[in-house]
Amino acid sequence: MRPLACVLLALTFAAPAVAKDAPSFILGGGLTLPLADYGNVDGTGFDLGAGVSVPLGSGAFAAQLDGLFSRTGHDGVPGHTRIAGGMVGLVYRAPMKRSMKPYVRAAIGLLNVKTSQLIGIGFDTLPYSYSETKPSFGGGVGVMIGLGRTDLFVEGRVIVVNTADRSTTFVPLTIGIAFGRK
Repeated sequence: MRPLACVLLALTFAAPAVAKDAPSFILGGGLTLPLADYGNVDGTGFDLGAGVSVPLGSGAFAAQLDGLFSRTGHDGVPGHTRIAGGMVGLVYRAPMKRSMKPYVRAAIGLLNVKTSQLIGIGFDTLPYSYSETKPSFGGGVGVMIGLGRTDLFVEGRVIVVNTADRSTTFVPLTIGIAFGRK
């Protein structure tokens, strides 16, 4: 766990030192699609995110730090799953002279998964919740649409959180804006 924290900290502070272009600030939101065991328990939910992307040198790579919040509802049982945390990674944007640029990204991070529900015992219902913060990893693809100093993006990612008994796997489908670059 400590090596992961050291890598995240190093990338966060080293990225601005090698950047030749201004960072982009990112805001987005969309749908969360639970997969595998998580998908058997929860339905589609929503996600919100914010972050900063710092170009590395003059190339097509950027370091990106993201914050993520996601919430999905349980199927057939009162309750929900909430996922929140941060990830850091690399983004490769295709070096094209067009307003639409595809990109690929990969990241690692720490995410907290909290499950809350009501459990019926006899004639009573009791609240129950369980929470754990675990390492996560993910990757995805997207397209950035240039609109001057502001860009619109659409992306899909797969994120896996290594929770206790099994992995919590989900797909955030996100639409958002990136602003602040030169």
